[in-house]
Amino acid sequence: MRVSTIVIGVVMLLTVNHRASSAEESPVIDKAVKSAMVDSICLFLSQSYVFEDQGSKIASHMRRQLKKGAYDGVSDPEELAAALTNDLQSINNDRHLRVRYAPQFIAMARRDTVEHAPDPERIRAVQNDNFGFHKVERLPGNIGYLDFRSFQSTLIPGAGQTAVAAMQFLAHSRAIIFDIRQNGGGNPEMIQLISTYLFAEEQHLNDLRSRPENFTHQFWTLSYVPGPRMPDTPVYVLTSNRTFSGAEEFANNLKELKRATLVGEATGGGAHAGQGMIINDYFAMFMPTDEAINPISKSNWEGTGVIPHIAVPADSALDVAYLHALKTLIDAADDDDERGELAALLATKKAELASVEVPVETLAGYQGTYGIRRVFLEDGSLYFQREHSLKLKMLPISPTSFILERVGGQVTFLPDDAGVVLGFELIRAPGDTVRAIRTD
Repeated sequence: MRVSTIVIGVVMLLTVNHRASSAEESPVIDKAVKSAMVDSICLFLSQSYVFEDQGSKIASHMRRQLKKGAYDGVSDPEELAAALTNDLQSINNDRHLRVRYAPQFIAMARRDTVEHAPDPERIRAVQNDNFGFHKVERLPGNIGYLDFRSFQSTLIPGAGQTAVAAMQFLAHSRAIIFDIRQNGGGNPEMIQLISTYLFAEEQHLNDLRSRPENFTHQFWTLSYVPGPRMPDTPVYVLTSNRTFSGAEEFANNLKELKRATLVGEATGGGAHAGQGMIINDYFAMFMPTDEAINPISKSNWEGTGVIPHIAVPADSALDVAYLHALKTLIDAADDDDERGELAALLATKKAELASVEVPVETLAGYQGTYGIRRVFLEDGSLYFQREHSLKLKMLPISPTSFILERVGGQVTFLPDDAGVVLGFELIRAPGDTVRAIRTD
């Protein structure tokens, strides 16, 4: 499929460092070269840019900039690429439109064309990045977490297997958090693969209307994926203003299908797919050629971004999603032990996030024996221990109240008018409260 070929090249252009090494000679970029570059850019715009009328306006602007000498004083190739990119984006703020100084990428792309297969150097680059999969883990409460930074093509050797392994690791999670806060997009086939695990039945994910082909490509979930699916598992997607392109599609698809709760910031606002185009031996251009059309909303997120359900700063999105997942699981639990376990984790996490600081002198005043329980200070933190049981760290939520880490019980110390601690109240669970008198 043409779209797959396009996106492989785009992802590689964006994720691999293609700046020429110091050993390579910088190109001579005179006025004639710049004029030829602008001619090529304008030709690409007129023939293939996703919106024909906008392409004509951008091309006219580029020619005016060239004519008035906007690029005459620019000799550094990186600076020239930046100047061309700024002018390309100045008409309609299309962040997908850009020029890169990329001699290594161009050489590899030409080898791909001749050999009809991705260049080994390109493959190694994405393999060394583990195909964008940076972390998969099990958070307390059996909540799965996957941090991935790009949607690489499933045609790249190892990419599909890595995605399958990650999803199988998450298969028995109570809830799943997908972290795409640093994901710049990629290949629709990888979006299909990961999304399929979240549905029991076939789902229409997205469409791409191609201007060059005058054809609309439909993308659906796959009929088969290795391992179990998770159609009933609560899903959370973390977003930021750096979430872009294919990553935005992934978030938007799940939002429109009411399959996930999005937490974080509005995404970058790049909805159009496209391809990398070679300008000359040193410069390449990325240009949108395909318009995304969601089958439910009949629109896309170009310029606006995908708006999350829960809007919070990106750096706090994981904590917020984790708390929300715990609350959701508590409400759905039909077993008292499971509900108690999750409630303890929720209380512990809230206490950790509260970050209440209590002076060591105050903590020292709580040390003592309280019947069969004792409280003691160790390495600047307060601990609680029942006879012959494990010690539990006490996380402050106020100067007098603490949450017992892991078990979630709340201890509130009871001082008299003079500040002398007489005992404490321990809430082990709703409706289960005991009082302990200080005995030492």
